[in-house]
Amino acid sequence: MSDFKLFETWYHENFSSSLLAFAVRQSPNFSRRVFALLCPKISDPSAEITIRKIEREYPFEVSESKRRRRADIYIEAAVDGKSLLCLIEAKIQSGEQERQLIDDRTWLESQVADEKILATISKYPIAWSAKPDVELRWADLAPLVMQMEEYSSPGSFEKSFWSQFRDHLGEVMATFQGFSLGFWNVHRLMQEIDLFLHAVLDEIGATKLYDDWRKDRAAYWLPNERATVGFYWWENWGDPSSENTLLVLRDKPDKKRIPIASLQEIVTECAAAKQHGGLDQYIAKIASQIRKALEPT
Repeated sequence: MSDFKLFETWYHENFSSSLLAFAVRQSPNFSRRVFALLCPKISDPSAEITIRKIEREYPFEVSESKRRRRADIYIEAAVDGKSLLCLIEAKIQSGEQERQLIDDRTWLESQVADEKILATISKYPIAWSAKPDVELRWADLAPLVMQMEEYSSPGSFEKSFWSQFRDHLGEVMATFQGFSLGFWNVHRLMQEIDLFLHAVLDEIGATKLYDDWRKDRAAYWLPNERATVGFYWWENWGDPSSENTLLVLRDKPDKKRIPIASLQEIVTECAAAKQHGGLDQYIAKIASQIRKALEPT
């Protein structure tokens, strides 16, 4: 694990998907709202939904390859008397395992059910090995959880649960809202740098990226673009050649080091943009510069 990745680690995926499975199992109202995301035709309020089974880390074997897999969430249900099977793969920081969704799809298609749904839920876009039927973000659950919190009785355990679930989703799916003024919390600083990087990489449509945080950088490797994008410090904090600079390091078709802007410039310009309600436009501007830097010359 790299130096500054202690604040967000892979095990959150298990905790988050366990929370989701628990909430769907316990609350018919919440499960109906989740099913409406998974299958729009279920949004009909008159639809009768019965959850027969919901399991975490559901084991299965793909008959063709004999590979053993574990789906993050397995749901077996009936909708208006018709059977439904759903597999959900949940990701936050980790990427897809090799051929994971291909195997999920192969197994799902071999099962007997009237409706079969392969769904994913992730923090950022992922280039999956097979196309899921439904691609959700963790942020899509936030409005549903807020509705459940609003409808719960004051002082009840249920209301406390939904409140804490909402807070958890807010932590998991935090979005870039600008940089805090002044250097007062290194944990927050590194979070904000990471959120900024993801905001611009999301804007350029990067669907596959790998953590490349090292002692001299906070960066991500984009294999599809054969380039690294991120902030570079300097080796020993002295006599820097590229001090605190957002860079694109292009590997192909030619090795090239392209500076975008210094961290200080970005912090200052983000603050000005946010003050005038133009933070999204500033992110788009930086993303455009990165996109141009990734193009072959």
